[in-house]
Amino acid sequence: MEKFETLQPTRLYAPDVKAGKPAKATTAPAQFVGRLPIDLHILVLIHLPIPDFPAYARCSRSLSNLSHHEKVWEVKWDALRFTKYTHFQALLDQLEDAKKIKDGGLMRDMPPTLTVGDADDDFGDFTQAQAPTTAGFMAIEDKSQVNASVSSMRPPTNLDLYRRAHTLLKPYTLSLSSPPHAILASLFPSAPGAPPVPLLQQSRVLHLLLLWLSPQVRPLRKWRDFNASLRSAVDRYEANLLAAFDIAESRKDETGMTETAEASWEVFDGAGEWELGRVWAEKREIFYEAAKWNPMDNLTYVHRPVRSVRIPNQAPLSPQSQLAFDAMDEFMKYVLKAFAESGSIAVRVFPSESLTLLSFASKLATDVIAEYITPLLSRAREISNNSFLRATAGCFKESWKLVDVVIQVSSSGPSKSAISRTQAEDVMYVLRLGHSFSTI
Repeated sequence: MEKFETLQPTRLYAPDVKAGKPAKATTAPAQFVGRLPIDLHILVLIHLPIPDFPAYARCSRSLSNLSHHEKVWEVKWDALRFTKYTHFQALLDQLEDAKKIKDGGLMRDMPPTLTVGDADDDFGDFTQAQAPTTAGFMAIEDKSQVNASVSSMRPPTNLDLYRRAHTLLKPYTLSLSSPPHAILASLFPSAPGAPPVPLLQQSRVLHLLLLWLSPQVRPLRKWRDFNASLRSAVDRYEANLLAAFDIAESRKDETGMTETAEASWEVFDGAGEWELGRVWAEKREIFYEAAKWNPMDNLTYVHRPVRSVRIPNQAPLSPQSQLAFDAMDEFMKYVLKAFAESGSIAVRVFPSESLTLLSFASKLATDVIAEYITPLLSRAREISNNSFLRATAGCFKESWKLVDVVIQVSSSGPSKSAISRTQAEDVMYVLRLGHSFSTI
């Protein structure tokens, strides 16, 4: 018995230590539906128009389950940007409350009916026998309605969130089929004796509809036609807001100006420059008063007689020009005062996210200050390099005063609208002049 050794326990599938080769990491085999992996089916569903989901899901029970995959509906839900625009949730709540009131009035006028439930067909969550009004995506059965007790215990999925938004936004497409001039009146009808829909709520509805009728979502088969009609209505709506802002400004009604500016900013798609802020800045009188100031007043000419005897290696004295920035100092005082008066209105009226004050400062620096400095630097260069360098330093010092005023004015508004010093300094650094400060 002494010749036999005790057997040691060994691990199954242990790495081959003797061979000196590390064990290879095992990966789970890819799951397939038919000949394609599941990930590829998910990509197809992500790029598929929502009305085609039922047809794709009817191919098999596996595809029917994939049509409810969280990755698919996460993309669709994120396209509506509820995470960025948190006020959309409150908007959906308002639309849902209005729908319940409207449906309650219709139910009171209808005779009593008996609801009969239908059994599921062979495709699980998808049914073919649906009313014409619920064709396409809405043919997907809402599981939360089938088992309310279970759905109340779990957080809503991305599909549940999107389905709610889809249900509340789809009725607005009926108004998008109206003539272009009647779309806005159809979207937001004014009932007799009822207050009109607030401008900000109208803008949020239009904004959400634009995100919904987008290439990233494609909720309906005619989404392109609806999108074109909606954009035409938004253009008309922005023109109306611009006119309303002008009326409120003429009356010095800052409350009306603020409401109109917020509504206009809500529907702004971020492409190019915000029209309302640009038009407001262009109407400032400071941009049309260049004739009041002469840049050459900063040059003072001193006449000296020419020597009769010329000293070797020394140029004869002649009429010279000296730099005195008293004229530019007066010019900058006037410009900064005008900027402070208009800028104080901008921080109170316009949304802080629009950076209207910063755009106004940039336009002022480019169209007013730069136009004043350019001929002065050109003349200084003609005199001598020394005069040009001195003129450049003096102009830079005078124009730099705008940075301090921008920070001061922005601090007078809400704390979230404050402009950083780096942003204010960039206004001066990005100046592109014929004789820019960078030539030093």
